Amino acid sequence: MEIVPTPKQQLYLSSDSDVTLFGGAASGGKSYALVLDALGLNEEPLPRIALKEYKALIYRKYFKDLMDLIDKSKRLYPLIDKGAVFNNSNLIWKFTSGATIQFHFFETQKDATKVQGAEFSFVGVDELGLYENDEVFKFVQSRLRNT
Repeated sequence: MEIVPTPKQQLYLSSDSDVTLFGGAASGGKSYALVLDALGLNEEPLPRIALKEYKALIYRKYFKDLMDLIDKSKRLYPLIDKGAVFNNSNLIWKFTSGATIQFHFFETQKDATKVQGAEFSFVGVDELGLYENDEVFKFVQSRLRNT
């Protein structure tokens, strides 16, 4: 199956900015683009998920909403890497290279301390506008490191 992003998704996916915001109406493909972006398929010389040290984090404010992202990943990731395995207990994908993509929900800045000490090469947040302030965003962004 070929994955063909919409023009707006492609614009988002091709960004090389440190922080990229993707807004728009409901059902515009933003969440799908985020799940796809975490794979790093546009990276050169290798996709990010081909690197064993690659660790990504995707988060939302509420657990019930996080499940939608996980469902999207369950439809997409096995198409990209047939050996990818999802651990339902800790909400982590492990790819054949050893790379991981982890899902979390953080309602408050205190919740975000669950990833204190962790290092990520990619951090993506879905529905950033649900947060009342930027505390969670700033804390989680502080976990970013180069792959």
